[in-house]
Amino acid sequence: MPRGLADLHRLGVELLDETGLLKAVSRWLEAFIEQCSRYDGLAQSLTRTPVHESDTCRLSLDAGTALIRRAAEAGTLRADMDADDVRHLAAAIAWVGGQLPPDPDRRTRLLRMMLDGLRPR
Repeated sequence: MPRGLADLHRLGVELLDETGLLKAVSRWLEAFIEQCSRYDGLAQSLTRTPVHESDTCRLSLDAGTALIRRAAEAGTLRADMDADDVRHLAAAIAWVGGQLPPDPDRRTRLLRMMLDGLRPR
């Protein structure tokens, strides 16, 4: 798993070349959720508009956005969704997953449900 926003950016760039786009998006979102979960308030910070002050933050989000858009354009994800909305849902999963009572599988379960809802209908 990436240890910081620079690693999250690198992962997103690497995954752009993957042929299994749903798996690639899932891997990036897992990493994004993990990163958002590391520090209290980071999930909220990563969903703010306008684009964030940090170049590293912006680059990490841009890589995820490009991956999500590629998957939507290829028909792997719904065409009517927005990459920002997907990231906001993932940030919400990071936040909810850290709430009490502890449930180590909550984030994984919620991400699977979210990905099921993002598949084309």
